[in-house]
Amino acid sequence: MPGGDRGGRTGRGKTGLLWEFENCWTRCPSHGAISRHFHARASHEMQATPYSLLRDLFVLRFDIQDSDPAPAARAKLEQGIGRVLGQTNRDG
Repeated sequence: MPGGDRGGRTGRGKTGLLWEFENCWTRCPSHGAISRHFHARASHEMQATPYSLLRDLFVLRFDIQDSDPAPAARAKLEQGIGRVLGQTNRDG
Protein backbone atom coordinates (compact mmCIF):
# COMPACT_ATOMS: atom_id res chain seq x y z
CA MET A 1 0.00 0.00 0.00
CA PRO A 2 1.57 3.33 -0.99
CA GLY A 3 2.21 5.61 1.96
CA GLY A 4 2.00 2.82 4.51
CA ASP A 5 -0.84 1.46 6.58
CA ARG A 6 -2.25 4.53 8.29
CA GLY A 7 -4.27 3.80 11.38
CA GLY A 8 -4.56 0.08 10.80
CA ARG A 9 -7.23 -1.66 8.82
CA THR A 10 -10.33 -3.25 10.24
CA GLY A 11 -9.96 -6.75 11.62
CA ARG A 12 -6.28 -6.55 12.54
CA GLY A 13 -6.88 -7.08 16.28
CA LYS A 14 -5.88 -3.62 17.51
CA THR A 15 -8.69 -3.36 20.06
CA GLY A 16 -8.09 -6.87 21.39
CA LEU A 17 -4.38 -6.21 21.70
CA LEU A 18 -5.02 -3.00 23.61
CA TRP A 19 -7.52 -4.75 25.89
CA GLU A 20 -5.01 -7.53 26.66
CA PHE A 21 -2.26 -5.01 27.40
CA GLU A 22 -4.47 -3.02 29.78
CA ASN A 23 -5.77 -6.17 31.45
CA CYS A 24 -2.24 -7.45 32.04
CA TRP A 25 -1.01 -4.03 33.14
CA THR A 26 -3.72 -3.56 35.76
CA ARG A 27 -3.13 -7.05 37.21
CA CYS A 28 0.48 -6.22 37.99
CA PRO A 29 0.52 -4.34 41.33
CA SER A 30 3.82 -2.55 40.72
CA HIS A 31 2.55 -0.87 37.53
CA GLY A 32 -0.45 0.76 39.19
CA ALA A 33 1.75 2.49 41.73
CA ILE A 34 3.97 4.18 39.17
CA SER A 35 1.76 4.93 36.21
CA ARG A 36 -1.56 6.22 34.96
CA HIS A 37 -3.18 5.53 31.64
CA PHE A 38 -5.80 7.46 29.76
CA HIS A 39 -8.16 6.52 26.95
CA ALA A 40 -9.07 8.63 23.96
CA ARG A 41 -10.49 7.83 20.57
CA ALA A 42 -9.62 9.48 17.31
CA SER A 43 -11.63 9.44 14.14
CA HIS A 44 -11.06 10.63 10.62
CA GLU A 45 -13.55 13.46 11.17
CA MET A 46 -11.49 14.77 14.12
CA GLN A 47 -8.42 15.47 11.97
CA ALA A 48 -9.62 18.97 11.09
CA THR A 49 -10.32 19.96 14.71
CA PRO A 50 -7.27 21.13 16.68
CA TYR A 51 -6.77 19.40 20.05
CA SER A 52 -9.76 17.09 19.49
CA LEU A 53 -7.90 14.01 20.72
CA LEU A 54 -6.73 15.82 23.84
CA ARG A 55 -10.28 17.05 24.45
CA ASP A 56 -11.63 13.53 24.08
CA LEU A 57 -9.02 12.21 26.50
CA PHE A 58 -10.03 14.67 29.25
CA VAL A 59 -13.77 14.35 28.58
CA LEU A 60 -13.63 10.56 28.95
CA ARG A 61 -11.26 10.47 31.92
CA PHE A 62 -12.96 13.16 34.00
CA ASP A 63 -16.59 12.47 32.99
CA ILE A 64 -17.17 15.90 31.47
CA GLN A 65 -20.48 16.10 29.59
CA ASP A 66 -21.29 18.36 26.65
CA SER A 67 -24.24 19.59 28.70
CA ASP A 68 -22.03 20.67 31.65
CA PRO A 69 -21.89 24.44 32.10
CA ALA A 70 -18.39 25.86 31.58
CA PRO A 71 -17.72 26.36 35.33
CA ALA A 72 -18.74 22.76 36.09
CA ALA A 73 -16.60 21.39 33.25
CA ARG A 74 -13.63 23.42 34.47
CA ALA A 75 -14.12 22.18 38.04
CA LYS A 76 -14.20 18.55 36.84
CA LEU A 77 -11.05 19.12 34.81
CA GLU A 78 -9.20 20.79 37.70
CA GLN A 79 -10.28 18.15 40.22
CA GLY A 80 -9.41 15.32 37.86
CA ILE A 81 -5.96 16.66 37.11
CA GLY A 82 -5.44 17.25 40.82
CA ARG A 83 -6.28 13.60 41.55
CA VAL A 84 -3.91 12.40 38.85
CA LEU A 85 -1.12 14.53 40.28
CA GLY A 86 -1.94 13.47 43.84
CA GLN A 87 -3.09 16.89 44.95
CA THR A 88 -5.93 17.31 47.41
CA ASN A 89 -6.45 21.05 47.16
CA ARG A 90 -5.90 23.92 44.72
CA ASP A 91 -2.63 24.99 46.35
CA GLY A 92 -1.40 21.39 46.07
